[in-house]
This record gives sequence, structure tokens and C-alpha cells, in this order.
Amino acid sequence: MSENLTPNTPLVPPNHTTLQWALDQHGQLTQTLEAGISLLRGFKSHPNPNLLPWLVWEYGLDPLEPYLDNLDEVLLQGLSWQRIRGTRASLAMAVGWLGVPLVQIEESGSLRHFYRYQLHLDSVPGEWQLNRLAQLSELSAPARSQLVRVTYQLDIRELALSSGQFGDLLSDQSGFRYTLQDGKQVRLSRQRSHSDGADMSAHSGSGVLRKRGQLWGHVHSSRLGSLVLSEPPASHLLAGISHQRNIASHIHTQPGLWQGSWSTVSWSHSQTPQLVQCHYSLT
Repeated sequence: MSENLTPNTPLVPPNHTTLQWALDQHGQLTQTLEAGISLLRGFKSHPNPNLLPWLVWEYGLDPLEPYLDNLDEVLLQGLSWQRIRGTRASLAMAVGWLGVPLVQIEESGSLRHFYRYQLHLDSVPGEWQLNRLAQLSELSAPARSQLVRVTYQLDIRELALSSGQFGDLLSDQSGFRYTLQDGKQVRLSRQRSHSDGADMSAHSGSGVLRKRGQLWGHVHSSRLGSLVLSEPPASHLLAGISHQRNIASHIHTQPGLWQGSWSTVSWSHSQTPQLVQCHYSLT
């Protein structure tokens, strides 16, 4: 008997009442909704563009919209990211969206600060990129984890001087504390190298060498007989009687012609200027 049943065959008994027949016919919605039900199968695989915002909201991927190009990428990569969210792979995947090469994700080995981790990058991040990196790290990493440091080519670790609190004050890592847009702080340790080379022609290069040679000879030329007297101590007499004098004598002579003499009296015990006798030989 079941072989003769069709989807439209009524299942009410022969002695059915009018109410039973009405209820049976009311439940036969297959013919009415069959076309719509068939359209529901697979509509999320190739959704209509007008449906994309609602699917992003349904899957909870709306926080990823600022970091991906369009909603298609949000659905395509966001679903894969959501399945591994809270792991190192999801963090590496999120950093890749920013175009920043990730070298290593380092977790803290300290039992006290086990939740901290660092990111070692292969390119220097800017301020705007650092804020986006911190936000994506907070979305991708486990809820208990905290990003405390980002490094690029400069990674100097702390030196444990002692196990006491005084040693902890003197022990620190390289980098400076940067305040993010949300008020949190992260340490940024980066190093930039600049090349100091310059291209020049052969004529300009010889001119630079010639100028350097002239300066070198001028600086290292010896001048025999150039003497500068020291300053006498300040006078303690009244200003109307005497005043402080600064005596300097620059005598430039040819080698072997200086015949000046110095006084044997120390300047520290004298209140008057000293006389220097100079004799010049005639040549």
C-alpha cells in the first residue's frame, strides 16, 4: 500500500472529520514552498552581493572588515581564520593580511608572565601599521594572551642582576613604550640603517681629494715660536686702581730666530702685568 502513496496522498482515515481534513491539507506546504526550499541549498557558497553584509554579520566576521579589501575576502579568509582562532597559526595569518613579514612568535618562558608574547618582524612597522597589528593580534591570539613587544633588527634582552626587586629595576629590554590608540602600551624595538655612499665623477672625486689634502697640510703645519701667555689671577685691588688684564703674545718667527726670555717670577704671586723681553736677530 505504501507503494501507491504520493506526496499529495492524504493520510487521514476514511472516517475523518472535516476538521481533520482541513488540518491535513494545511500541513501540505511542499508544493507551495518547494521552489523556495530548493533555492536555499548552496546559496551561501555563491551568495548575492546584497547578502554579503548579512553573512559577515551572521558568522561574526565584521571586526575583520577594516583589514581586508572586500567582503568576499572577509568571508573567504575569515572563515578559515575563525576555525583556527586562538592559535599561533591564526596570529600568523592575521599578520600576513597587513603585508608584514613575520619572523617569529615568541612566548614568554616566565611562569609569572606566561601570558605575554612578542612578535619579531622582518620590516619596520609605522605608527599606523603598529596600531593595526596590535588590534589584529588581540583578535587572533588567545583571550588570556597579551602582546608586550614588537622587534625589528634590534633585540637586546634584559640582564638579570639579582632575584630581588632592586635588580628588576635595573633589568630591561631594548625599545621604547608606545601608546596605542586604545590606551594600551606596547614596547617597540627597531633599528634602521642608512647607507652613506654617493656617486660622483672622476673630476669631482679628484677635487675632493685635493681639497682634503690641502686641509690636512694646513692643520698639521708646524709654527715654531707661537706662544700664548696664560691669564693672570683676578686682582683683588679696587677697580679704580687696577683692573684685570689678559695678555697674549703671538710671535711668529722663522725657525731658529726666537730669542725671547721669560721672567722667573710666578704669575700666581704677582699683582701687576709681567714684562716679556723679546730680541730679534737681524737677518
